[in-house]
Amino acid sequence: MTTRRLWPLALVLLGVLSPAAVHACSRVLSNSNGQSVVVGRTMDLYLDDQAALVLRPRGLEAGGLVSTSVPNAKRWRVKHGSVGVMSVGTVLADGLNERGLNVNLLYLSGSDYGSASSAKPVISNLRMAEFVLDNFANVDQGSYAFQLARNPYPIWVELSRLNFRAGGAMRRLNVQSPALTGDVSELLDRS
Repeated sequence: MTTRRLWPLALVLLGVLSPAAVHACSRVLSNSNGQSVVVGRTMDLYLDDQAALVLRPRGLEAGGLVSTSVPNAKRWRVKHGSVGVMSVGTVLADGLNERGLNVNLLYLSGSDYGSASSAKPVISNLRMAEFVLDNFANVDQGSYAFQLARNPYPIWVELSRLNFRAGGAMRRLNVQSPALTGDVSELLDRS
């Protein structure tokens, strides 16, 4: 059987075999024809999502929490305007920004997102779609920012600045030090 014939069958089976008691959202993506991408998603909420289409203009002030009771909630201004579907009156569930970045917020009841650190700004999982659409023009920018949040000391080497002469000694640089950040080409060349 070809992929084209299996795709509709997979969607039907997904709908028939999915238990009704599960409170989760799902997303299915197909780009098997090499020309276009087809995306489908479910909103398997246990309540009416009260969906509304919203426009988020550039410059709008936004925040990382649904509640205002947390003092260290992340705050930002919208860099990239977007249009999306607001659910339950407060959560941007799906959206597309003016640069073409698309976000679909998925929910799985019972998920553990850990506890917030009092020292760092907090963004609720319910605000992540807004944060991504508001701040990033494409997937690469978003990926880099989230990797930077995990490892705030990125380093890189400009190969054109290094001397690869024959007969030179091998040089090492301990990259575990948080004091290292940015371009370490000169340090590597001197070590």
